[in-house]
Amino acid sequence: MGFRVTAKDVAKLSGVTPATVSYVLNDTPHQTISPETRQRVLDAVAELRYVPNVTAKNLKKRTSHCIGVVIQKNLTIFRFNQTLQGIQDALSENGYNVLLCGIDKRNNLYPEYICVYLEQQVDGIIFLSKENIGPNDEAKKAIAKFRIPFVAFDCQDKSVFYSSVDFDYEQSAYEVTHKMMSVCSGKLIYIRPSIDTIQERLREQGVHQAMTNFPDRKLMILSPQIEMSILDAGEHCGIHVSQADLDNFCNTLRDCGKEAGHLAEEGDGLLFSWEIFTRIVLPCLSYHNLLIGKLARSSAIIDDTSICAILPNYKAGRECANLILNQIQNGTIENVTILPPIDVK
Repeated sequence: MGFRVTAKDVAKLSGVTPATVSYVLNDTPHQTISPETRQRVLDAVAELRYVPNVTAKNLKKRTSHCIGVVIQKNLTIFRFNQTLQGIQDALSENGYNVLLCGIDKRNNLYPEYICVYLEQQVDGIIFLSKENIGPNDEAKKAIAKFRIPFVAFDCQDKSVFYSSVDFDYEQSAYEVTHKMMSVCSGKLIYIRPSIDTIQERLREQGVHQAMTNFPDRKLMILSPQIEMSILDAGEHCGIHVSQADLDNFCNTLRDCGKEAGHLAEEGDGLLFSWEIFTRIVLPCLSYHNLLIGKLARSSAIIDDTSICAILPNYKAGRECANLILNQIQNGTIENVTILPPIDVK
């Protein structure tokens, strides 16, 4: 039966103390160690084939070098996949791994993602919520009580206890609308889902604000009755939704397209809140001389959109990772807002 080489063995062979071995291997700052001593330690490590006990080291430091990521999203949808990729890349560059966490309660106490932190399985949590809703009140109390490093993404939910990353939906909607009305000569038809989320409210506020610069132009809003779950499913060809619901979703948008076609006149602008709407509504329009705009483009799909806001999902994911690491290392809490760039063809 073999034996495990320890730091004491390395210290004995190199003629230094175990503390010096630790200083060399961890590159500890503010320690005066001569190049000769450092080399003796490294030579002893190589000769003995010493491998530091990472598990014990992490337990001592109370760190796992793992970040919990709560994703209540369908990762087969491009924008969510890109956000997670940004998180993973930035964390990997800093020596951290990702652990996907759930939200169900454990023993009727805390959500799973809170428990995995308390069990020291992760050093912090990045929260990508369902329907863009932040952590519930129970989780917020736990975050504050245990000082859990925490970042909420795309929840429009700022807190003094955790960091956040959000898109500036209102300003991007304002800029897209203003650019459209500066180009087209007619009215603006804005198509948005009937769902009541903070993101949709911010977008509509931006549209209305931009239209105040064009007092002689008319704004018409069409709001097809579509649930959030069906909207997400529609973006990915109906995954996790019945064929009947998917058919209803498509028929609702086609009806909306026909209504927009009856209302639209040459020189008008047609603005979409969601990317999926353009794929179903545009083929239903008989008018082709319309200026098309979109408030959320996140895929590489090429369509007839002339002006659109591009959601920088990968960049946002990296920002989430940077904020959680900064919170872990420095205790800094920040609220970051990213303005989606505007693309004009």
